[in-house]
Amino acid sequence: MTDCSDGNAGGFGYPDGYYSIQPTSTSTPFTVRCLMRLRGRTIIQYRMETPIATVDFNRSWAEYRDGFGLTNKDHWLGLEKLYHICKPGTFSLRIEMKFRDNSVKQQYYDNFYLSDEADGYRMYFSRTRGKRGDPIGDCLTPLNGSAFSTYDRDNDNDAGSCAVRYESGFWFDACADCNPNGRLLRPLNEERTNVVSEVFWTNDLGKTVPYRLFMWLVEL
Repeated sequence: MTDCSDGNAGGFGYPDGYYSIQPTSTSTPFTVRCLMRLRGRTIIQYRMETPIATVDFNRSWAEYRDGFGLTNKDHWLGLEKLYHICKPGTFSLRIEMKFRDNSVKQQYYDNFYLSDEADGYRMYFSRTRGKRGDPIGDCLTPLNGSAFSTYDRDNDNDAGSCAVRYESGFWFDACADCNPNGRLLRPLNEERTNVVSEVFWTNDLGKTVPYRLFMWLVEL
């Protein structure tokens, strides 16, 4: 399979699980988590609130490039892998958050792809749309075309380092109105602490904080 969507389209009835894929632009296969029952979603980031944070997302450029964590738990698949998955086809990036009241909200970014490492893994997409009735709002449009930054690789347009301030790696411009790779805090009142280093998406969500967040790709 070149990605999870490819496996799903083959009609083999594969169950959800962990599969080795090999995009056409790379000679090296790698393992991904696939949600086959949902059109073959390829998970690229997963975070779940637990009593003790198990994976720190304030990582170096090399770690964000290569990936970290475990595909069956909290993880970041890796920018280089993401670049190869998106390169040959047309994909939609989906962001999903689940909240304490069990509501689930999503935002979609169509025709999503990255430039290569030499160009800073810049993120591009053609349009955004929310899940009908349950959108989480648009955070990425102001960041369209932005390079990825980490605490040791500052590619943003801010006078300082957004990655250092936000304590995460992400596509920053003059910083951002979201921080999905920030600190997944556990405030006692279940409300935002209003620091930029915590996980948040858009101000439209008010003070609500998610306890589960993940991103996936699906072929259009």
